[in-house]
Amino acid sequence: MRMKIPWMILAAGAVISSVYANPITTLFNTGVASNDTNGAPATLTADGAADAHYTLTVAPAGAVTTGPYVTTQGTFPLNGPWLADSSASKWISPQASYPSTSVVDPEGNYTYTTSFDLTGFDLATVIIDGKIAVDNSISSIRLNGNSISFSPASTSFTNFGTFAVSAGSQSLLTTGMNTFEFNVINAAGTAGNPGGLRVELSGVANTIPEPAAMSMMVMVCAAALWIRRRFID
Repeated sequence: MRMKIPWMILAAGAVISSVYANPITTLFNTGVASNDTNGAPATLTADGAADAHYTLTVAPAGAVTTGPYVTTQGTFPLNGPWLADSSASKWISPQASYPSTSVVDPEGNYTYTTSFDLTGFDLATVIIDGKIAVDNSISSIRLNGNSISFSPASTSFTNFGTFAVSAGSQSLLTTGMNTFEFNVINAAGTAGNPGGLRVELSGVANTIPEPAAMSMMVMVCAAALWIRRRFID
């Protein structure tokens, strides 16, 4: 019995440590095809391909709505005005490419959505950090229909803005699938007028222990009490 107790304590320690600060791996940056086990981008989506993790749910009349697509690099607007793509994220837009200034996105409101899964997480401990760039401007960011503040208000295609979900925001969240909405305004223009979105997301939260894990922790507490009484008291 004396030899088994330390192993029980070690096992429970592993269980307890797994409860804290686990990455939310279903949060995806724009232009990312898959994440690794730490929630970091593992593979990027090819230029011109549809982004599997983002949907264009609202667009003005005349806009292409089959995307959004990962914007093709090497041509306008990624050969100058927009922030350059990186290994962490890529731009997405209503159209896959803008080979000439005659290819435009109509002015108006565009809503991009992405969903992530919080099954098994303690909602009160969820922390999400976000970065966003847009062409032309942001009208709002919503999480499950709730407005999320962002800064600076002048965020556009030349700079990243930031937003966050802090611990204790469980009233904004739900067990299971949750959805971000990014509402983007494309300003009026008759030439060289693409719309676009760039988002980077990362998050952590405590997991809810499984019943077996809870049983293990109870056993360890009992073992620790036994050790105290047997060898210390």
